Amino acid sequence: MIAPIFLAPLLLAPAPLRCVIFGGGPSPEYNQVAIESNVRYVYGLLPIQVSSTVLFADGLTDTPTVQFLATKTEAQKGIRTLFGDGPRPAKGAPFLQYRTSDVPRRDGSTNADTITGVFDKLATEGDKTPLLLYFTGHGSPGRQAAQGKNPYDNNRYDLWGNGALTTTALSEHLTKLPKKRPVTVVMVQCFSGAFGNLLFTGGQPDGELVDRPFCGFFATVKEREAAGCTPEVEEEEYHDFTSYFFAALTGKDRLGRKSVQPDYNKDGKVGMDEAFAWTQINEESIDVPVATSDVFLRRFVPIESDEEITGTSWNDLKNAASPSQRAALEGLSEKLGTTAQGEDRVKVAYDQFRKLVARDLRPSSSTGIRLTPEAQKSYNTARQDLNQRFPALGNRRATTDEWKEAVVQAMAYLEERPTQLAELAQVRQQIEGASKSSYAKDIEDARWFRFIRIAKSVVLEQRLRKSGDKARLKQLEALRKLESQNPLR
Repeated sequence: MIAPIFLAPLLLAPAPLRCVIFGGGPSPEYNQVAIESNVRYVYGLLPIQVSSTVLFADGLTDTPTVQFLATKTEAQKGIRTLFGDGPRPAKGAPFLQYRTSDVPRRDGSTNADTITGVFDKLATEGDKTPLLLYFTGHGSPGRQAAQGKNPYDNNRYDLWGNGALTTTALSEHLTKLPKKRPVTVVMVQCFSGAFGNLLFTGGQPDGELVDRPFCGFFATVKEREAAGCTPEVEEEEYHDFTSYFFAALTGKDRLGRKSVQPDYNKDGKVGMDEAFAWTQINEESIDVPVATSDVFLRRFVPIESDEEITGTSWNDLKNAASPSQRAALEGLSEKLGTTAQGEDRVKVAYDQFRKLVARDLRPSSSTGIRLTPEAQKSYNTARQDLNQRFPALGNRRATTDEWKEAVVQAMAYLEERPTQLAELAQVRQQIEGASKSSYAKDIEDARWFRFIRIAKSVVLEQRLRKSGDKARLKQLEALRKLESQNPLR
């Protein structure tokens, strides 16, 4: 008789990560397809053994909540260039359409009640499994602050149903979690830099450092809009923080292609700090990304004047920087060209930054595209001709139905006149060229802004190291260690 074979039970390794993805705008009109794409992309990067929760828009599978741009013909593209999305695009324009979502899973809506329930559940888990919280959608500036407070310090992540999750509210949710549980937050919405204040108790910029392992990365500073949230359906055209940061972190871009993985410290792996540096070099957008270590240094290391930053030579700055910071500074210098090559490039960068400050840190394209006189004349002629024939096109008081009917008639008119349609296509190309040129300048401005922020962080860290404050330096080093981890590996 053959003795029975007893198989030892399979021992499963503990889950390496717990992830919650928060995605969606406050309503279908602000729930663009790019947001859905971000959710799908990041969810697809999670290792198979990761426990995850996905909240998206209304949480339902059968409602048309995802907005996408539906312009295929030259006539459609030309009319949209001249007249936009109509007098009431939020009520449904022919170019902006809606479909049901195809995110891989839905565990609920991104509304306040569901988010509270998710954090209540996370509080009961009671383990030390690292937690990754990823937010994609829209953000808004904080409402009027108390006297002496900056409203941008309590900015908002916009929730489904036109609600909001403020910095202080998210901070309160995080206090429910076990203190020893490592938490990483990645937020890519507009004005997201304010959530760097989660590093402090109550989400207050003057609060004490939180007593938990916590770090975060944010698409842009608290005063600026972020790239993304487009209704365009071509994902290869997406140039935003999510696309660059997670591609560098995992080696896989949002189209499934192999991506560069930057190992700046040559330790054989890629950390979030290195993905962050690579993003700052390569992201073709207006974003000015923020890390919690940047927030820490600006809070705890006093500086008397910006001359301490601008007076730093390139050689001293480069030698004081970490490998990832050095790579970012060198990469940005190369992208910025000859004006960023001298020993005084920190001062040059600061002078460029002051131009941004002069216009309240807004991208220049946000104030309108400036066309050449010839292009402006062509635009005006084409618009006037169509508006005379189909008055509802340019009538901001037209009903949505009136405007849609005018669009249908205008498209039929143009499609019967190939010469005029070709002229309109030239106008559109001129406008698109002017738009790209304006945006290219905004990208250059953002790179100068990124450069000066990295330089300031390097100088502040050197100042801290020279101060002899060992306790504060220990806190910074612990934060840097968290930022160098890779939760997706």
